[in-house]
Amino acid sequence: WEAGDEIGVYMQADAASGYQKINVKYANSNGDVNTFTSESPIEYSGNESTVSFMAVYPFSSLVTDGTYEFTLGNTSLSQNDIMYASTTSVAAGTQNVTLNFQHKLTKIVLQLNDEDGNPVTGATISINKQRASGTLDVATGTITATDDYTSTLQFAGSEGTYEAIVIPDEGHEGRSVLIEANGKKYSYPVGDIAFSEATKYTFPVSLRPAEPGEEEEGGETLIKLDAGKFSIDDWTEGKTIGWIIST
Repeated sequence: WEAGDEIGVYMQADAASGYQKINVKYANSNGDVNTFTSESPIEYSGNESTVSFMAVYPFSSLVTDGTYEFTLGNTSLSQNDIMYASTTSVAAGTQNVTLNFQHKLTKIVLQLNDEDGNPVTGATISINKQRASGTLDVATGTITATDDYTSTLQFAGSEGTYEAIVIPDEGHEGRSVLIEANGKKYSYPVGDIAFSEATKYTFPVSLRPAEPGEEEEGGETLIKLDAGKFSIDDWTEGKTIGWIIST
């Protein structure tokens, strides 16, 4: 975790009774440890025997009746990384509650090289035909997209590795990764790929001069997708475990 990271924490005795605490802000002030504290920490009422805790990263004030709303942007990859944790059957009075966070969206990684295998730096990369707004049901952890396929999301990158976070879906016709590097434009169609939750897709892409018949309208070179070369893995690295201090 990074210093200043904030999460919203929820507590309920059981699903039927609803939430006793909703979206209480906890913050990591140190960054080098996994402990989150709050200026208004959750307190047990004394009437419950066990409770459940849920938490969402990053903290947002856009929460209604346990529904967390979000919109993916192009300024911070970390803020696009919607994460969720649920810890059940916690004995009332427990002061140090462990939260095991899971990534709820999809990470796309582009490993961009030139025709000689050297990393391409300074490229501008985006993926079009995305749904960028959605909700997370805090009770179940279910993600639901709420807009149409009209957004374009930017990749962040360095040293030839570029990353973006998108809402999971079954794919969308005409979707492409768009690359601008060294004064040239490339298009990498990915519309047939279904992007799964909590999964990382890594695409090795080599930029080379266009061959006859490869250049499309607008001066873009079409890069053909080789299904045997990209990899699909569980997205488990990064921020995963946190503790909240309650009273």
